[in-house]
Amino acid sequence: HRPYMEDRHTIITTLNPSAAAALAAAEDVPAAAAANGSSSSGPAAAGGVHDGVGRSYAAIFDGHNGAGAAETAARKLHLLLASHPALRIYRGEQGPPAVVKQEEHAVGQALKAAFRQIDDLVLGVARRDGIRDGATALVVLRLGHALYAAHAGDSRAVLCRDAAAYRLTEDHKPHLPQERSRIEEAGGRV
Repeated sequence: HRPYMEDRHTIITTLNPSAAAALAAAEDVPAAAAANGSSSSGPAAAGGVHDGVGRSYAAIFDGHNGAGAAETAARKLHLLLASHPALRIYRGEQGPPAVVKQEEHAVGQALKAAFRQIDDLVLGVARRDGIRDGATALVVLRLGHALYAAHAGDSRAVLCRDAAAYRLTEDHKPHLPQERSRIEEAGGRV
């Protein structure tokens, strides 16, 4: 049992990419970004024109060996994600399979890019300050009628529909063959 909390979370009920500049500047985020709604770990963004597309964001960050990485991710990941063009271009609407597949790819790339940017920020601080904390991350993004889940580590997303549970993510655990291969190919050891 820990006497302190290393975990963080963020909930944005209305993620608004058009409100980018003010919040990104207030949070010292390197890319333009936006959020308009409620956040448990940062200020709500003001301003911006809403385009009518429903966008919501929820995330949990399980801090390990300190809260710094979890805090950074909770304050900045949604800003980096909202700054990606895919969140302004795509609307989460149903359409021809080829269009839906293109949207899924673009939003997936936006999520991956935001995760990489947070990883770079956290690693930069670790190298500069000698801090050795980290965090798992789990993000669920609603874009129109589409739901996206992304994660790093062993935090898990499960959707409940009609009393049935559906796993949305697969844990990143080093004993799993695919994860072990990914770690070793990146130069790591298990």
